This record gives sequence, C-alpha cells and structure tokens, in this order.
Amino acid sequence: MLIREIVLENFGLYQGRNHIPLTPSVKYKKRRPVVLIGGQNGAGKTTILEALRLCLYGPRALGERVTQKEYEKFLLDRIHRPRNPTMFSKTASLTLEFEHSAQGELHLYRVERSWEQSGKNSVHTFLEVTRDGEPLDELEQAHADEFLRDLIPPGVSQLYFFDGEKIQELANAEDDSE
Repeated sequence: MLIREIVLENFGLYQGRNHIPLTPSVKYKKRRPVVLIGGQNGAGKTTILEALRLCLYGPRALGERVTQKEYEKFLLDRIHRPRNPTMFSKTASLTLEFEHSAQGELHLYRVERSWEQSGKNSVHTFLEVTRDGEPLDELEQAHADEFLRDLIPPGVSQLYFFDGEKIQELANAEDDSE
C-alpha cells in the first residue's frame, strides 16, 4: 500500500479543503520511502495522523470498545469551528487516496469518510470507497470497513503512523513495561 494523498475538509484546525500529498519523493535519483511531517506545536501534525486513522478505521480509530454515541461526539468535536460563528460548518470529510496491489494488479483506491451534524448532538456518517475511479459493488461496499481494516490492522498501524511525542514518551518512560 502506498498512500498518495489525504484531503481534510473542515477537520480539526483545518478550515476548508486541504490537500496533503504523501507520495514519497525521489531525490538524487533515490526514492525516499518515508514521509515526515514537521511543524511547531499546534500546527496540526497530530491532526493529520488522527485523520489517517479515522479515514481508514472509522469508529475503530478510537478503540475497540467505543460506543456509537462516543464516536458521534468525537466526530462533532472534529468539525472545524472558526472564530467567526457566521462561517460555521456542519459537515466535515476526510479523503484518502492510495495504491494497493491485489493478485498482481495495482489499483488506485479512494476512501472518503464524511459526516454531517443533524440536530444538536447527532451526526449522519457516510463512507464511500472507489477502486480505479469506480464505486465498489454493493457487496464490497457493505464490507468496506472490513477491507480497510484488513489492509493495515489498527494495531499494526501504530508502527507506520506515529508522532514524535509518542516516541519521546516511550523514551522517557520510567516504567520499562511500556
């Protein structure tokens, strides 16, 4: 799996539509297989990681035992809230584009998770997955969440998507069991 891009729309501190390319670059005729995102505290680095996990795993990004109500509250809290209340949005979305090879064939997948506030504390969620620009068939779409979890199981994803603060916490941990 090669992640090409993530798009955050009205998610966290990201207002509007924000395209973030994640395709590894080539420099000095060498492919650089690691993508590093840097910035000062509060710049949105952790928000990008949160968006990756949320787009891939939906409610499971929050853990195994999260309730639907907790998930909906999380989504509502992640809709961008501008300082100007007249610009308030009731929708947010995350789109992830990646390449994945299956049975020797390379396919381009696009995953879009979006949600819309409906009422004070409720939300409608949507998931759409396309392969090579075409929607998945009805059966595949019904199992889209399982397919995404199988690509990179949530427990394994922490080995691929992590931030420096977590590494520092582990390095400074007094308890070796962590």
